[in-house]
Amino acid sequence: MMDKTETTKEDKFPLNFKGNIRFEQVKGVGTIDLTTIHPKQRVYTFIGENGIGKTKLLESLFSVLFLNNKVVKE
Repeated sequence: MMDKTETTKEDKFPLNFKGNIRFEQVKGVGTIDLTTIHPKQRVYTFIGENGIGKTKLLESLFSVLFLNNKVVKE
Protein backbone atom coordinates (compact mmCIF):
# COMPACT_ATOMS: atom_id res chain seq x y z
CA MET A 1 0.00 0.00 0.00
CA MET A 2 1.32 3.45 -0.91
CA ASP A 3 1.66 6.14 1.75
CA LYS A 4 -0.20 9.39 0.99
CA THR A 5 3.08 11.36 1.00
CA GLU A 6 4.63 9.23 -1.76
CA THR A 7 4.30 10.35 -5.37
CA THR A 8 3.89 8.23 -8.44
CA LYS A 9 5.23 8.92 -11.93
CA GLU A 10 1.80 10.17 -12.94
CA ASP A 11 1.90 12.76 -10.12
CA LYS A 12 4.99 14.42 -11.58
CA PHE A 13 3.12 15.76 -14.61
CA PRO A 14 0.29 18.29 -14.46
CA LEU A 15 -3.16 16.87 -14.97
CA ASN A 16 -3.63 18.99 -18.08
CA PHE A 17 -0.42 17.77 -19.75
CA LYS A 18 -1.37 16.50 -23.21
CA GLY A 19 2.09 15.60 -24.52
CA ASN A 20 2.55 18.78 -26.57
CA ILE A 21 5.26 21.31 -25.82
CA ARG A 22 5.71 24.56 -27.75
CA PHE A 23 8.45 27.17 -27.40
CA GLU A 24 7.82 30.38 -29.30
CA GLN A 25 10.25 33.13 -30.32
CA VAL A 26 13.37 31.05 -29.60
CA LYS A 27 16.35 33.18 -30.57
CA GLY A 28 17.86 32.00 -33.85
CA VAL A 29 15.25 29.27 -34.37
CA GLY A 30 11.73 30.67 -34.07
CA THR A 31 9.08 28.22 -32.88
CA ILE A 32 9.83 24.71 -31.65
CA ASP A 33 6.99 22.18 -31.45
CA LEU A 34 7.22 18.81 -29.72
CA THR A 35 4.01 16.94 -30.39
CA THR A 36 4.85 13.37 -29.42
CA ILE A 37 5.90 13.66 -25.78
CA HIS A 38 4.63 10.77 -23.65
CA PRO A 39 4.84 11.36 -19.87
CA LYS A 40 5.71 7.73 -19.12
CA GLN A 41 8.58 7.57 -21.62
CA ARG A 42 11.96 8.08 -19.93
CA VAL A 43 14.41 8.65 -22.82
CA TYR A 44 14.16 10.69 -26.01
CA THR A 45 16.54 11.16 -28.94
CA PHE A 46 16.56 14.35 -31.00
CA ILE A 47 17.93 13.77 -34.50
CA GLY A 48 18.22 16.27 -37.31
CA GLU A 49 20.42 18.37 -39.54
CA ASN A 50 22.77 21.02 -38.17
CA GLY A 51 21.22 24.37 -37.34
CA ILE A 52 17.59 23.29 -36.89
CA GLY A 53 17.40 23.91 -33.14
CA LYS A 54 18.20 20.67 -31.30
CA THR A 55 20.49 22.43 -28.82
CA LYS A 56 18.08 25.36 -28.45
CA LEU A 57 15.33 22.86 -27.65
CA LEU A 58 17.42 21.30 -24.88
CA GLU A 59 18.36 24.74 -23.53
CA SER A 60 14.69 25.76 -23.51
CA LEU A 61 13.63 22.58 -21.70
CA PHE A 62 16.40 23.05 -19.14
CA SER A 63 15.39 26.67 -18.52
CA VAL A 64 11.73 25.81 -17.97
CA LEU A 65 12.47 22.85 -15.70
CA PHE A 66 15.22 24.68 -13.77
CA LEU A 67 13.22 27.86 -13.20
CA ASN A 68 10.16 25.88 -12.05
CA ASN A 69 12.13 23.76 -9.59
CA LYS A 70 10.99 24.27 -5.97
CA VAL A 71 14.58 24.30 -4.64
CA VAL A 72 15.63 27.04 -7.08
CA LYS A 73 12.62 29.19 -6.21
CA GLU A 74 13.52 29.21 -2.51
